[in-house]
Amino acid sequence: MIIARHSVLLVILLTAMVGSVAAQGAPKRDVTEQKKGLDTKETKLSDKVLPPVGEQPRVRASDTQTAKSSEDIEIQGKLVKFTKWLVIVGALQFLALIVQAFAFWYTLDAVRTQANLMRVHAEHLENLVAAAKANSEAARDSVEMLISKERARIRIEVGRLEIRRPDDVFPYPEVSYKVFCYGTTPAFPLDSRATLIITDSQEPANKAFPIPMSFPSVINPAAEGIQKSALLFDTLQENASDRIRKGELFPHFFGSIKYRDVFDREREYRFRYIWKLSSWLALTIPTPGTEPPKLEDLGSWYKCGAANDNSET
Repeated sequence: MIIARHSVLLVILLTAMVGSVAAQGAPKRDVTEQKKGLDTKETKLSDKVLPPVGEQPRVRASDTQTAKSSEDIEIQGKLVKFTKWLVIVGALQFLALIVQAFAFWYTLDAVRTQANLMRVHAEHLENLVAAAKANSEAARDSVEMLISKERARIRIEVGRLEIRRPDDVFPYPEVSYKVFCYGTTPAFPLDSRATLIITDSQEPANKAFPIPMSFPSVINPAAEGIQKSALLFDTLQENASDRIRKGELFPHFFGSIKYRDVFDREREYRFRYIWKLSSWLALTIPTPGTEPPKLEDLGSWYKCGAANDNSET
């Protein structure tokens, strides 16, 4: 669009210049004819006898007009030459603009071709990136599957609950449990807690003092597990067993085991249990002449709490 405007302007300029040259050519011819007429007159006058002294001022005025006409003719000749050069320069500029237009068109076509190539390359690069991303995700999934298969895992099995009388030599309630490491690689304990508490609610108890567990620096996978126990360092009342039997008191056992696997990833195993009576055992009538069953034999441990209270990372 810009090139078209320049072309139109140049055509208009050339037309104007040519018109001016044509207009100035006519005066030149008139002046030439006038000059020839003056020369003829001068020739005729030279053939005649010189006028008297009284007529000489007229002759002098005629000479002055002739000199002025010669100067005008010379000036107009210079203007014609200058106009010719202007026309030549304008034509050269017009040709230069045409060449520039072709060069611009060629460059534009080359840029368009390059843009198409770049778009094709960009699409190909996007496909390569998507394929690389898919391969990376597949490799990561494979690694995660391998880690999940080979990593160490911790779990516990809660055993017997013992409720002792206040007058016993060791009057503290106790729960026994086992810690197992399974998998193909060992676990490296970091921080472990296990707490036994008895409350009057079935809701999870969280305000108890956490009791640390002691472990070796490395827990190897083993089928027999590690035997452990947790104590409630508080003496129960005389009627505590009866209240547990009646469903007025509830033993709670909860904690966590933090460890690191061989892949240098920190893990945590969390657990929470509540001890409840087994309904059919609680209604069992003892045989005459035999001792009634102990409280510990009338119930068992059940998982409780929120989903993350019994979880493993």
